[in-house]
Amino acid sequence: MFRAFPQVTWRRSLGAAALLSAPVAAYAAVTTINDEWDASKKRKTSGNGTKEKVVILGSGWAALEVLRKAVQNPDLDVTVVSPRPFFLYTPLLAGATVGTVHHANIIEPVRKFFDSSADQDPEGADSKGRFIQASALEIDLANRRVVVELFSDMITPANPRENSREKAKRQWGGASPAASPAEPGEVTVGGSAVAGRAVLEYDRLVVAVGAQTATFNIPGVEEHAFFLKELDHSAILQQRLLQCLERASALQALSAASSGGGGDGDPDGRAEKAELEREVRKLVHFVVVGGGPTGVELSAELMDFVRSDVARLFPSLKGKVRVTL
Repeated sequence: MFRAFPQVTWRRSLGAAALLSAPVAAYAAVTTINDEWDASKKRKTSGNGTKEKVVILGSGWAALEVLRKAVQNPDLDVTVVSPRPFFLYTPLLAGATVGTVHHANIIEPVRKFFDSSADQDPEGADSKGRFIQASALEIDLANRRVVVELFSDMITPANPRENSREKAKRQWGGASPAASPAEPGEVTVGGSAVAGRAVLEYDRLVVAVGAQTATFNIPGVEEHAFFLKELDHSAILQQRLLQCLERASALQALSAASSGGGGDGDPDGRAEKAELEREVRKLVHFVVVGGGPTGVELSAELMDFVRSDVARLFPSLKGKVRVTL
């Protein structure tokens, strides 16, 4: 009893310290951010009244926090550059894949933070800043310039349907394609530009572009695996999930409707039904690679989906769907 007492006291003290340290750390982080922007609010680039140009690359968590503070500063001219015109609430991405939440409910348009309808400039200029849908290609630190490529992946009726996984990878998850002439021809920003590309000048540059999904150079990942990092990834994965379930259900129905007769060597059709059963079980076996937050959350959402919606809408597949993490 005597030896156990100091351990209990130490654990309680440690727990109390943890409870106290968490709010203090959060307060310190918020205070640091606020102090930085409050300090910048009091100074300008020059004494001639011109606004300080702030260029933010990205539209994720870090970019949104900077943008939220920067638009409140009347002395800053803010420009956000990103191929993605919205902020994505990634913790709900797994839920959107199985329909727990709608995709439209986990995004927030970047332009919403530039809503200046109440104090619009008489000549139509952006009073709070602007958003440019583009990809950053090069940063010239010496001359304080950023070269961007304008978003030109326009949808037209003449365009053939392409692989949705490749489209999502090109649009959100990788380098932009080779520059193509943008309509209508040359675009000029800041006095210098080439076809499809533009140059932005800045006084302050915020790089918050995030990172790409790592494949660790494992052969076959790029060609055969689906990623879950962007909104399009979730929509594509949802479509593939439903396709697998529908195909498996169809095979089950065909197997049940078969009256037998699988050929001379299989008069009662047992071999054919066994082959259909193997195909069904392969279609409804979903493998999630990665034990981080995304992988674990997706596995849990899939299991909830299987136990509720799949069991109700696909009764023939009940007990056959598997999820492997």
